[in-house]
Amino acid sequence: MASITASIASIGCSVVELHAENRAQKKQEENGESILEKIAQSQSSQRNNTLEDVFIIRDRSTQLAIDDEDLDELARTVLAAAKDPLNSHSLKGQVDELQIENDALVDRISVLAGMLEDRQIKVVKAAEKQDAS
Repeated sequence: MASITASIASIGCSVVELHAENRAQKKQEENGESILEKIAQSQSSQRNNTLEDVFIIRDRSTQLAIDDEDLDELARTVLAAAKDPLNSHSLKGQVDELQIENDALVDRISVLAGMLEDRQIKVVKAAEKQDAS
């Protein structure tokens, strides 16, 4: 699961919802079987239990559904992640490196903002400038 969600994030998508269901149980509920049929099915399905993982994802930048032309790349990425899961230690190392880089960038922004303030430079967005006129 971790490698699949990481692969989804790596192509610019966000996981909005994730859940898993027992496929055998889902089929029974959809078919409206009687209680006796469900008991018989559950005994046989315990031997052949399968789970269905459902990912609802969106494009991270637009928060919209994935375009049809991007589905092939998404499918290849997810299948590759499922076949060859990431090493969790490697992933944690990457996350730690990115966190250090992010912290350094936050510090740099703070220093640069302080320098702008010291020089009494005010940055005004175009929309704010028009409103002030």
